[in-house]
Parts: sequence; structure tokens; C-alpha cells
Amino acid sequence: GDGLRKEVVYGLREVDVSTACVMMRVYLVFPWLLCTIGALDVQSGFKNSLVDPSSSVDQRIFPHFFFYIPDYFKPGGPILLTAGPERSLYTTDAASLAWHAHDLGGYIVALEHRYYGKSLPFGDASYELQNLVHLKIDNVLADLAAFVQYLKQENPSLRNSPVFVFGGSYGGFLSAMLRIKYPNVVAGSIASSAPMFLLGSGVSDSSWFDTASDSYLAHDKTCGSQVEAAFSLLWSDLLQGNNDKVQTALNLCTSPKNKKQLLLRFIKTAFASITQFSYACPKLMKVEWPVDLTCERFNGAKSASELYQAVSDSVWLYYNSTGELHSCLPFEGSAAAKMESLAAGPSSFPSSVSSIDLLELAAVSPVGLDTVPWHYTCCTEFFHPVSGKGIFVFDNIFNETALRMYCQTAFPGTQLRIYQTGMLPTDTSVTFSNVLFSSGMLEPGRGYMPHTNYSETVTSFVVERAGHTFDVMIPCKNEPPALASLRLYEREVIRGWMDKWAVDWNGNVSTLESY
Repeated sequence: GDGLRKEVVYGLREVDVSTACVMMRVYLVFPWLLCTIGALDVQSGFKNSLVDPSSSVDQRIFPHFFFYIPDYFKPGGPILLTAGPERSLYTTDAASLAWHAHDLGGYIVALEHRYYGKSLPFGDASYELQNLVHLKIDNVLADLAAFVQYLKQENPSLRNSPVFVFGGSYGGFLSAMLRIKYPNVVAGSIASSAPMFLLGSGVSDSSWFDTASDSYLAHDKTCGSQVEAAFSLLWSDLLQGNNDKVQTALNLCTSPKNKKQLLLRFIKTAFASITQFSYACPKLMKVEWPVDLTCERFNGAKSASELYQAVSDSVWLYYNSTGELHSCLPFEGSAAAKMESLAAGPSSFPSSVSSIDLLELAAVSPVGLDTVPWHYTCCTEFFHPVSGKGIFVFDNIFNETALRMYCQTAFPGTQLRIYQTGMLPTDTSVTFSNVLFSSGMLEPGRGYMPHTNYSETVTSFVVERAGHTFDVMIPCKNEPPALASLRLYEREVIRGWMDKWAVDWNGNVSTLESY
């Protein structure tokens, strides 16, 4: 109830908000809390990391960027580590743990993922194919483990501190794997929206858009049916060749002639993303609960033209969240179009390969500094389909052959070998401990995420009215009580892990191999 929300909102110390906001580099807008966190002493530095941690011969190093926030640390308090994400490191990646640190006396740290931002093993040549070979999940995990050792060596006050790792999405996957592979280094993991079930794990290829559909169908009695009616209308007009009508109705920059499947995929992605990134405060799309706004628009539509307007408003809500588009919506060959095709790696391509020139798409794929390494990871170790039909009429069918064709075009000579396929069993027996998985009912990708309690210490929580990685982001002021309750529960779980650490640890980390 209110008590939980007050602790989330007011748990941090008061600051002079007139100066605090200018102290942070932010990419999302949370005025009520970011200004508070902005007064934290967010510091940064570089450490030397091995280019190839798996080699006993290769001693090449590169400067590895990190943040740290010592404000709330008390002797014996935990180290709170952020794993990932697959982009440049932002101050908010560390600051989002401030309210946990405030209560636990924690020392916050965040290490940038290798091959992103300032952490480029080969500088400007890092994205040349021969230099990408050291972009491996095992190397990323080794980086994080070595970073913990570095922190404890450089700061004696941290040497007796247990380490708890947090991450969301791919970062959630890394968070869980770090605890699993380095139990002597990390005492526990909060893995939010972690896609642990990748290609080959048995999850239906149609899971993504089927699950996105469920969010609209469950929202209210009419929203799902209205969205389905709009897509049926759009698909019918495209099949009948009414391209001018569609272009005008959706305010597209170019005609959808001979591009109808690409357009449908583009629009479907917007609808899936609207539910995936729905939160109680303005974040990616700068509005509260974008799924509510979308359903409100569709529920009010009484004619075909109004259905088209609702589709247009929804697509613009997602793709024009930055406000950079002004006159028309580009759905091909533009930054907005690439946002759709690049957001989840090459998983966006194969599902509509039957009518799309795969090589043309591959030719435009490796663009932007943060695009190349993510596509490389998707093409070598980390991939799940983004496919299906649901209420969106047009079925995107996953084609693994096309995926491999794309990857060979983008990164010749590479092989897709899914990392740790089947790592989580279908029953309740696991050989690791102290991992808490969380996901939200609004997430299209929740089918790839754990939703089973595997043991007393490996548990999973699926939360109503929760979007992607909700519990490892800076809290919203008016978020539903269930979300605030889970945050508090996670903190109590960490307390329990801390107590067990204190009992088990006697100064010799070898005693923790089975911890």
C-alpha cells in the first residue's frame, strides 16, 4: 500500500533539486527521482582487462570503463554490481540501485560491456571481423569476475563484502550466469527479464507476438478485438493494392507497394514494444502506461478511418519517441526503420524472409557503433526468435536457415552456437543457488524467461502490470503495489543471502565453491 510506495519514493536522502539534475547524463526522464539520485557521488574510472581472459599466453589488455557510487557504503555492506547491458554504460545503470544501497549500506558499481562505449579492446579497429573473436559471453563473465577481484584489491574496505549482481534482459541473463559460473565470486543474482531459454530450448517460435497479443486481449473486453480488426483492415487493403490509401492513412514517407510484409512487421513491432515498455511513469515513450493510451485510442475508434488513425498514433508513439520525425513515418531505409530491424539483433529478419531480400537487409545491418557487437553476439551465441502472429493477422514465420544466411553475410566464417542451451531444466532440480528471476506480464518475451521455482533459493516471479526489466530500473512514483512489494522482497532476499554469506565465509573463498 502507501507505506511501500513511500519507501520507494522517499527512501533516498533529500537534496537541492535545483542543481542535482545537471549532474547526471540520462536517457530516460524521471524528474521526481532522477533529480534526487543526481546528487549522488557518481564516479568513474578505467581498469585494465585482458583481451582474452581464457588464454594463459595472451596478456594483451585494454582500458575497461566503469562507474561506482560509494555514498551509502558501510563496512561489511554488500557490493551491488550491474551486469551488462549491450550498449554504452549510462550513469543510471549504476544509480538505479541507489535505493537498495541506501538500505543495505551497499557500494554500487557498474562495468561497461566489452566492445561497447569506451570499452573497445582494439580501439577504432574493434569492429573489424578478426577483432570481434574476443566478443564472447564467457569473456564478458570473466570481465565481471575480474572486476570484483580488482575492486577488493584496490579498496581494502570491500574485501569482506559479499557481491550481488543485478541485470535486466540480456543483462539479466549475464547476471544469472555470473552467479552460476562464479559462485565463489558472486553471492546472489537478481535477474530481471532474463531470456534464459534461447533458440533450441523448446519455446514456441511464435511466442513473442502471441504473448504480445495476450496483453491487449487481457487489457479490457474490447481492446484486443479492436486491434485485430485494425490489422485485418490494413492487411486487406495491402492485399487489394490500396497502397495510396495505406500510405495516406498512416502518413508513410514511401508507398508500401511490394513492401507489405516489411510494413506489417514494422507496425507489429511497435505494438509489441508498446506493451513491453509500459511503465507507471514516462520512460521510453515519454508517457505513462503507453499500453493504456493505445487501448484507449482503439476503444474509441468507431469507423475504419478511426481505426487507421489509432494504428498511426500507436506507431508514431513508439518510433517517434524522440520527437525527431516531423512530416512522415519512414518504414524502410531510415533510422526509424532500422530501430525495428536492429533492436533485437538479427531475430527481426528471418521471420519475413519469404518476401524480403535478406542480403539487402544484411548489407544495411552493421551500422552504428553499438549495432555491430550486438548483432555479432546474436549471430554467434545469443538468439531467440521474434516471431508469431497473434491478433496481428500477418504471421511472421521464423526461418533458421535465413538467420544463418544473414549471419554469414554480415560476419563471414562465424557459427551460431547457442550459449548454454538447456541450462535450466524442465523439472525443479538445479545445481546452483541464490538466483531470483523476475518478469512482467506485459512482456512479449516472457515465454523465454523462467517462471518456475526451481528450489528454495532459485525462484521466479511474474508480476501483473509490469514491463520489461521493471525492477532493476529507477522506480516510478505511482507504480502498482505489486511492483513495489517485489522490490522490497528482493531486498529482504538479499539480506538473507548476506546472512548466509556471513556464516559460511571465513576469509577463504574456496569454501564458497558450493555456496
